[in-house]
Amino acid sequence: MKHQKDNPYMAVAKNPRLPLGGEIFTNGAFCRPEIVIKDGRQMWQWVVSEFMDECCNGHGDSVSPNELVGSADELLKPDGD
Repeated sequence: MKHQKDNPYMAVAKNPRLPLGGEIFTNGAFCRPEIVIKDGRQMWQWVVSEFMDECCNGHGDSVSPNELVGSADELLKPDGD
């Protein structure tokens, strides 16, 4: 088991500019910081953790996203849900 000092997410917990838990709110969504590996480098990015308002696709049609699912096919709720 890694020690807390080895946990990169401790940087989020210690950052006084971020709220507890690291989540921020933007227009219609909560976002949280996550670590990703890009081109072999560890980097941070914001990831939507919860949608609050209506969403639409690139054609302007309303869609209902699921925040956390097991497959790409489940990312949007079926019509009428």
